[in-house]
Amino acid sequence: MKSLVLYFSVGGNTEAVANTIGSTVNADIVRIQPIGNKKVILPIGAFQAVFKASPKIDPLNVEPAEYDLIFVGCPVWVGHAAPWMNSLANSFPLAGRNVALFCTCGNDPGKSLEQMQRNFPNARILDTISVKTPMKDPSEVIDWAKGVVGKAR
Repeated sequence: MKSLVLYFSVGGNTEAVANTIGSTVNADIVRIQPIGNKKVILPIGAFQAVFKASPKIDPLNVEPAEYDLIFVGCPVWVGHAAPWMNSLANSFPLAGRNVALFCTCGNDPGKSLEQMQRNFPNARILDTISVKTPMKDPSEVIDWAKGVVGKAR
């Protein structure tokens, strides 16, 4: 089964989870970058998250149709998914694809996973997980990723 992990990360917590998923399921891993690799200023990003902005992202140079399963993840900022998830939804078609969503957060994920699900209304959402950061024990993520693969078969 060919899998892809798409993620946005600033502090490295989401990247660590993405890499854990990628190594568990032998997936290609692609980082979502602000256009031109623009520096992310957290207070501005948090403001954009609350108001559901869609800041531009660099092209991903991958084709969703080439993958049987796509994991999508980001950090949670003030109870919302990072705004680059909105941009991904606007530029990367996941309709009809098997998708699993993950987020990382220090406390409560708020409605971030529900927001991410709304961003991809025509995707087949297999499962979601919220990972408390920093991730101390990857076993929960590893077990979850293996379970998602089972659901995609």
